[in-house]
Amino acid sequence: LVILAFGFNIFVSGVNFTRLRVMETLIGEQTPALYRERALGTYESAMSAIAEMPDDSRVILLWETRGLACIPNCEPDETIDRWYADLRIHGSSEAVLDAWRAAGYTRLLYNKRGADFIREDDPAFMPADWLALDAALAQLEMTTDFNGEYQIFSLEP
Repeated sequence: LVILAFGFNIFVSGVNFTRLRVMETLIGEQTPALYRERALGTYESAMSAIAEMPDDSRVILLWETRGLACIPNCEPDETIDRWYADLRIHGSSEAVLDAWRAAGYTRLLYNKRGADFIREDDPAFMPADWLALDAALAQLEMTTDFNGEYQIFSLEP
């Protein structure tokens, strides 16, 4: 059983090694950025867009736990409850946006796929929570859309 598991692991690793073109990256025929794009998809595009923002930009992430690529200019949603908690604390979508602006955030990275996943499977969120989120996003200017998976909104008034 151990040998079978080991064999499957080697097979899957080999397939991923080939699919991601790791060897091309190691010998310099493929850039590290293109490798990350192949491995991480639109997440890498979103992180690259954040990296290109001015140094004084601060980005708050919703439904995205991975923030290593953009720290210290961003704050990830590590427990996937930022919207839920902030809406309970501040009471309305307008108050949440005002609180984020007061904290110095200039952009919002919205992981739409993550939010949709939670919307379908998390009973803690009430329909009013989603209506408030939709109202908040409607007030903001979307600056970038990454295939409908990630969206960057401006929090500047």
